[in-house]
Amino acid sequence: MTVGAVTAQVGRLRVEIEVYPPDRRKRDIDNVCKATLDALAKAGVYQDDSQIDVLLITRMGIVSGGCLEVKVQKVKQSESKQRKASKVSTDLDLRRAGSRQVDIGKSVPKPDIFKSGRRDSGS
Repeated sequence: MTVGAVTAQVGRLRVEIEVYPPDRRKRDIDNVCKATLDALAKAGVYQDDSQIDVLLITRMGIVSGGCLEVKVQKVKQSESKQRKASKVSTDLDLRRAGSRQVDIGKSVPKPDIFKSGRRDSGS
């Protein structure tokens, strides 16, 4: 549980967290993030968690007592520039359309109120 001497990373970072739960109970792995990232900052791994551009959390197999494996890397400039230039993810980009999520690559029918340009009073 102890990390040797650490020099605070500067610049943009990528953090990968592997979560090894202690048992089969249901857990939200996103709850691991905040405490882990704040602890890394307090330990001097980086100055502030606002430096993180890429965050990956993966649930792994069960380990007695549970544990986390954390990898912190500097983001390559080419990766950082590519992420800034790309506003739409090609893997999966969902946007809200009414009360449901849809793939933006598909055409979404507009509700009738938008087609007519006016809202009917329902009478």
